[in-house]
Order: sequence, then structure tokens, then C-alpha cells
Amino acid sequence: NKQGTGISFSSWYTTINGVTQKNKVATFTISNVQVVGLEKGIDISCNGFYLANFDHCNFVRNKYNVYTSGTLDDSGENISFTRCSLGSNLNTDEVCIYNGAGLNLHFQNCSIDYSYKAIYNTGKVIINNSHIETSYTSLQPENDELSPIIVKNCTILGKAIGLYRKL
Repeated sequence: NKQGTGISFSSWYTTINGVTQKNKVATFTISNVQVVGLEKGIDISCNGFYLANFDHCNFVRNKYNVYTSGTLDDSGENISFTRCSLGSNLNTDEVCIYNGAGLNLHFQNCSIDYSYKAIYNTGKVIINNSHIETSYTSLQPENDELSPIIVKNCTILGKAIGLYRKL
């Protein structure tokens, strides 16, 4: 069992003169970091998290390379991963990118390799000029009453604006 977290962002508060305020984690870049073999490579579970950039980072062989969860206030705007390597999640309970908090994540010029499940997403994940290699692709409809479409060989050509399904 993999344990521990490489980089963790969690909510924190400051009280000054009896007034408690929520602090923000915003407008920063983390470069040239490698996190290997933990439960979570990076855990974003904090309110006020935005304008964050991860550049030339490697998150590999973690149960979750990128992990977000919960209901986060004032979070999610422009969180980007540039020239990063993510992957080697080969066990069926591992997910390369787990976006349970529904944040807006951008991946540009990244490599998402050797993952049984590449992405679990409840928000917005944008992938540009990146390489994705996974065992299967699961497309989750907006309507929660419909089951996902799961295929082994899939090429995503663009954004789907509608889908006709025989039930």
C-alpha cells in the first residue's frame, strides 16, 4: 500500500484581533520536482487555490499523481501543468489525475503514460499538445443516470457538443 503525499496544499486560517480569515495559495510556480511512489503525488485540497503552475515536474508511480477532492471555495482558476510527466499507474485502483473537486486543470506539452485509468474528472481538464497512453478511455456523460462509454482504442478529435445513444 502506497502512503504519504509529496506536495500538499490544504486550507489554513489566520486569526488577527479576533477576526479569522481564510488564506489563499495563489500565483506561484513549482519547477523541476519529482514525486515517486506515494499515495498522492500532489494533493490540492485547499480553498483559495488558483493561478498555480507546475513546470517540468514528474509525478510517477503514485496511487494518484494529481489529486483534488472536496468542495473548495474560490479555487480552480488556471491551474496548469506544463512539460510534466505523469503516469505509471498500472493497478486498477490507481488514477493518474483524480479531479474530484471539479477544478479547472490544464495540461500542456505533458506526457500521461502507462496508466490503467488516466483521468477521473468532475470539473474541467484541458489537454493540449500532450501524449496520453492508457488501457482504456471512459467518457462520462453529463447526465449521471447514464453509464459511461468505455472503449479500448479511442482518439479524441475535439469537443463533443451532442451524442445520440440507443438505449
